Amino acid sequence: MITDIKPEDVPWVLSLAHQRYHSFDPGGALVALTSAMHELSAIAWRTPHAFLVATIVRPLWNPNRPECHVLALCAEAGHHWEAARLLRQSREWAIDKQCARWWFWSETEHRIGALAERVGAKLGAERYLIDFMEG
Repeated sequence: MITDIKPEDVPWVLSLAHQRYHSFDPGGALVALTSAMHELSAIAWRTPHAFLVATIVRPLWNPNRPECHVLALCAEAGHHWEAARLLRQSREWAIDKQCARWWFWSETEHRIGALAERVGAKLGAERYLIDFMEG
């Protein structure tokens, strides 16, 4: 069952995020999560063992073609099916909000290709990175 993340769920969300992704800023995560919980153009959902946060972005080059960006997807070990369910539902939410695109990516060591393909996504645009915090 998918439900909205409520204030009483926040400690669980932050704890799970810390378990699965050790290098994250809990203060920044809390601000982003709280914002998503209150914005009409964002979602913050959970299942018993996973959560997802997504928002609608209006690109500068085409503000009339909004995009859904999945900002966070996190699941307890062995509960990838709940993650897939959240992704699928976020895709439906994006369609309902008349988004032109739905984006999902990962900046972690976890491979997400199988989950993305499970909901019908295909590999999108290239991304390049300069990480000023790394060596």
